[in-house]
Amino acid sequence: MPSKEITSKPLAPSFEETLLTDPVSEAFKMLRAGIMLSVDPAPQIVAITSASASEGKTTTSAGLALANAAAGLSTILIEADFVKPTLSNVFGVPADAPSMLDMLSDRTTVPDTYQTSSGLHVLPATSGMSGKIKLTHGTSFDEMFKTLRGEFDIIVVDTAPATMVSDSLLVASRCDGVVVVLTAHHTNKGAHRRLRKLLRQSNISTIGTVLNRAVEKRNAYYYSYSAS
Repeated sequence: MPSKEITSKPLAPSFEETLLTDPVSEAFKMLRAGIMLSVDPAPQIVAITSASASEGKTTTSAGLALANAAAGLSTILIEADFVKPTLSNVFGVPADAPSMLDMLSDRTTVPDTYQTSSGLHVLPATSGMSGKIKLTHGTSFDEMFKTLRGEFDIIVVDTAPATMVSDSLLVASRCDGVVVVLTAHHTNKGAHRRLRKLLRQSNISTIGTVLNRAVEKRNAYYYSYSAS
């Protein structure tokens, strides 16, 4: 299909530039290194999930994706949170940019996907996608991931909280592994245990855990990563 020119909105200097230059960017570099060294071979498709909302999952996904792009790896960030999609707002993705639904429906190709100023590709979701996609069959997702594996070094998938949205487990099961995001003094222990149980029952490999906001100093959030 012919390429479609996309006019980008100017990025606010607060998000992408902050994650690339703020001291917290070093934490995302360490997170990237920890994931790459967690298993052999290193995972190519990494899902990010959490036990509940407001854990910092999307920020972690974005930071990890940007860290890989900054390291010179061709990287795409995919939004698989069909209930509360936010990546378009976070990165200033234009309304006419291709979405995951376009990719799944063969209405767009990789060169058409939105690219940030740092070279990161972003494939956002749209509200209500869960009702339009038969994830239980998975054929479209399998084909999409097969295509993307051939186009990108790293694929980061931002999912909805897996204890709240079953779609997240179905998406994560097609990835090489999942990173669980927790928030200090916020994550419910019972919800975390349920998440771990669901991942085990679904035979989804947990690569590691991110504990964010573990230490607060000078208004900066610090991330701690532990391999599973």
